[in-house]
Amino acid sequence: MNKLERLRKKIEQVGEAFVPEPDKLDYRQYDTKQEVFHLVWYEWVKAVIADCGQDLTVLDAACGTGYGSYMIAEMKNVKAVHGVEIRPEHHEYADLVYNHPKIGFHRADVADLLRVFPTHQCFDVVVSSQTIEHLVAPWDFIESIQVLLKRKGTLILTSPTRHVTTHFPQENPCHVNEFGPKEYMALLLSHFREVLHEECLPHREIISWAAQQLRLPVQVPPMAFVVCRQPFVSEDRTGYLEKKVAFLSALTASTAEQFQALAVKEYRSMSQLNTLEGKVEFLEGFYRPERWGCWSQEKGRVTVLNAIGSAGCQMKFRLPHPWLSAEKMLKVSFNIDGVEKFFKYDKAGTYRVRLDFPERKERQEIYLEVSETYCPKAEGASSDGRQLGLGIQEFVLF
Repeated sequence: MNKLERLRKKIEQVGEAFVPEPDKLDYRQYDTKQEVFHLVWYEWVKAVIADCGQDLTVLDAACGTGYGSYMIAEMKNVKAVHGVEIRPEHHEYADLVYNHPKIGFHRADVADLLRVFPTHQCFDVVVSSQTIEHLVAPWDFIESIQVLLKRKGTLILTSPTRHVTTHFPQENPCHVNEFGPKEYMALLLSHFREVLHEECLPHREIISWAAQQLRLPVQVPPMAFVVCRQPFVSEDRTGYLEKKVAFLSALTASTAEQFQALAVKEYRSMSQLNTLEGKVEFLEGFYRPERWGCWSQEKGRVTVLNAIGSAGCQMKFRLPHPWLSAEKMLKVSFNIDGVEKFFKYDKAGTYRVRLDFPERKERQEIYLEVSETYCPKAEGASSDGRQLGLGIQEFVLF
């Protein structure tokens, strides 16, 4: 197995990235949803960039394996492309496969763009595909792009949006937020004078064609594809803070609505946990019922009622893929009425643990927490402070 094959295998194991064949960058050469979607996205991006003028400098934020940066660099009206990617194997693959005189690949965190590019107003176009949903601080990300764009610059975005914002994405545990139109529009209009989407989206026929070929629903999620123009920096500090507060207030309101919808009574039926009815309650810290069970993002508590006669419990739980794909040692602690046990794991996956109750009592409370004990931070990366979660798939008493 040569170096490229080893890199491809690593990238495929990590997931959350597309690795096309180097000599197959035309979406018409593929017939599956993933390949066509990723390549059509950059074909659409190229059509938008073609309208942006000549001698363009383009930033591809979170460029993955670099194929999109290469496709953009091939355009005659593009002078230079900068691709930013934090994951080492993706960055190395891009450097090896998509080396181009117009491209410079940077291994860095898109949450820290102003450190990578300290010169303001240095880009004509910024492209970011399937990135913002992974970020803990989306406001800071858009604000940094606003600062880096020239006054007549263009931001081209795509994200798996929903009709209502979800802070607990069900299909991908690596996502932090999947925005609905209300919060998304509040975020973008705080930094750009013009936000184009849906019927006003330039070159939308390219996306419509791909949807027909893949037999996807005609109704694309709201604002899944967005073009933002005319970035502006507010001179009025009060106005800036009012916009930021409005965005955060909209997020807070949608969070409250979701917690209301995910009431405690619904947890048992929606999370598909194998529990003893009438004996187990999920009270504090657990939410996001989905195919992976119930999730606690920081610390959660399970209360066992009528526990007399039970000597302990067995739990099947899942650790998500480590954030930013770095290798981490994860420490999971189980505290049962003051008696604490620690277990260490060096990778994501599904595990089982057997816990003994210290006393046979009417009521047992189990506090659960997952934390990082070791995380070799990638060179130039900034920490986003995100807590890893713990997902319970099965909980039985014995």
